[in-house]
Amino acid sequence: MDAQFIDREEENRLLQRFVNDLVSVVALPAMWSGSDPSRIAHALLDALQRVLPLDLIYIRLKGTEDEAPVEAVRLARSQNQTNSPLEIGKLLGAWLGADSQGWPQLMRNTLGDREISIAPFGLGLQGEIGVIVAGAERADFPRQTERLLLSIAANQASIALQEARLLDEQKRIASELDQRVWKRSKELAAA
Repeated sequence: MDAQFIDREEENRLLQRFVNDLVSVVALPAMWSGSDPSRIAHALLDALQRVLPLDLIYIRLKGTEDEAPVEAVRLARSQNQTNSPLEIGKLLGAWLGADSQGWPQLMRNTLGDREISIAPFGLGLQGEIGVIVAGAERADFPRQTERLLLSIAANQASIALQEARLLDEQKRIASELDQRVWKRSKELAAA
C-alpha cells in the first residue's frame, strides 16, 4: 500500500514538473515578439536545454533571399563542445536530407565518440522554415512528454519565426515606399 502511495506521489511530482515545463514553452512567444530569427533560435535552444535533459539540441533555419541560414547548437554541460554548429549541421545533414517528409522519427547515431538517440522536429508545416534536432544518450529518448514539449516548442518557434519574417518584409516594403514618396516629392518640387 505504501509503494502505491509513493508511486502516486512520484507521478504527481512528474506531472507538476511537466505542466511547469509546458507553461514555460508556451510562454516563449511573448519573449520573442519583434525579435530576429537568430535571437529566436538561440532563445529556443536555451529554453529547451533548461527544461529537458538533452545531450544535444541543434537548430537550422533556412535563409531567405536576403539572409544566410542560421545554425546553432547546445550540448550538455558534461559534453565537450569541440564541434561547431556548422560541423554538427554537416553530420546531421547527411542523415536528415533535404526532404522533411523523409526524416525518420528517431535514429541512433554516432556523434563524435558516443551513441545518441536523435529526433528531428520540423519548423513550419512541411519543415520549410527549418528543423530542430534533439538528442540524448538515453536509449528511451524521447519519452512521450519530451516529444510533446519539443513538438509544442517547434510549433511556437514556427509561429514566431513566421511573424519575424513578415515584420521584416513589412519594414522593407515601408522603407521602399518611403523612398518612392521622397523621390516623387523631390520630382514634384523640382517641376
